[in-house]
Amino acid sequence: MREIQISDADRRWNTPEKAVLVTSVDPEGKPNMIAVGWLMRANMEPPVFAIGINNKSRSGDNIAASGEFAIAVPPVELAQQVMYCGTHSGEEVDKFAETGLTAVSGKIVKAPLVEECLVNLECKVVKTQEIGDHRVFFGEVVASWVSEKEGKPLLIVGEQEGYELVYEEKGFRLGTVKD
Repeated sequence: MREIQISDADRRWNTPEKAVLVTSVDPEGKPNMIAVGWLMRANMEPPVFAIGINNKSRSGDNIAASGEFAIAVPPVELAQQVMYCGTHSGEEVDKFAETGLTAVSGKIVKAPLVEECLVNLECKVVKTQEIGDHRVFFGEVVASWVSEKEGKPLLIVGEQEGYELVYEEKGFRLGTVKD
């Protein structure tokens, strides 16, 4: 074993990651969504997920102000829309309008669900941790939804075998597990 830089270590194990859309609303009720790869299950009961979002992100500000968000699990077919949401700012564009994705009301939170996604989770923030240039929001799942359509979830992939590359842009690679 030899010591290496974290950037070199990261290249060996940072993919695949789940690719999700996280929705939020600003204080005026305008919806936004962001592509997130830093997502993990943080607790089983109650169910809590943690998401990492850059401090400069409009979505992060929305979540901090509202105390809620929704996680939407996109199928492979939405790779281009997910990439768009991850590479454009909600300050400049309406991501729902630009991607053609459909915002639908949930049961409890104001952050919209994404109709075209496989799973949607409504979350209430139970803790926020600021770490350097990111905030980690811990959201308790207060309602969950599933699509009637089956599909393969989208992943952030590297160049390892076993994954099918679906879409690549600006150094980001989206794909899924090969059949």
